[in-house]
Amino acid sequence: MNTCGNGPISGTATITVAPLLGVDDNSLDPLVKTYPVPTQTVLRVEVDLPLTHDPATLSLVDAEGRPILQQNTRKQLNELDLTAQPNGLYFLRIQVGDRQTVRKVLKQ
Repeated sequence: MNTCGNGPISGTATITVAPLLGVDDNSLDPLVKTYPVPTQTVLRVEVDLPLTHDPATLSLVDAEGRPILQQNTRKQLNELDLTAQPNGLYFLRIQVGDRQTVRKVLKQ
């Protein structure tokens, strides 16, 4: 209902879509490999990027968002021991500087 009463509304409208500026694709997604998934004991994380300037931060949380482990590393190949963790779904966030990616990890 409008202030003129009930009934159809007619007229024209012009919609302008402006391009989004200043957004960089900073995803690490193509530079990170995690395997094997699913895993039973050790999860390997490969970061195909030199880590001389910024270390990689590996943060593992459970499906409810509770932190399980976090480590900073300058190694390109890392092993996370999940032997003591219960089976289930986890999320691994890998961050290097302002670039990051998140991977699902299934422990069986």
